[in-house]
Amino acid sequence: IQIRLILRFSCQVSIWQVKLIFKSNFSSFSYFLTFLEPVNNITVVQGQTAILHCKVAGNPSPNVRWLKNDAPVVQEPRRIIIRKTDYGSRLRIQDLDTTDTGYYQCVASNGMKTITATGVLFVRLGEFLAFIITQTAL
Repeated sequence: IQIRLILRFSCQVSIWQVKLIFKSNFSSFSYFLTFLEPVNNITVVQGQTAILHCKVAGNPSPNVRWLKNDAPVVQEPRRIIIRKTDYGSRLRIQDLDTTDTGYYQCVASNGMKTITATGVLFVRLGEFLAFIITQTAL
């Protein structure tokens, strides 16, 4: 998204037979950075897949990075995948484990501004696993 504002104006002043003409063009680009949607809080069962979206718009176009609990998210082949999208970025985590639970931050920056949105991913045990753990503890 790019917003460009062009103003054209002229001014004529006549004083005692002298005509002064001023002309000017003013061009300005609007710089901005904003989230289109918040990063959602989600709860997913262990072993399943979680997808977090970072929907952002800006001029200049932003770069997006992901953090988990304030540390960079490290991609793992076929398990933790970060993809650039038309609207920002998508973080996909497959074969979830309870250790994937945490605060996930989308950090967007376009050289003019940096913004951050945070969502919580909670990975819970499936009912079958919870039953086994409960029975083992007894």
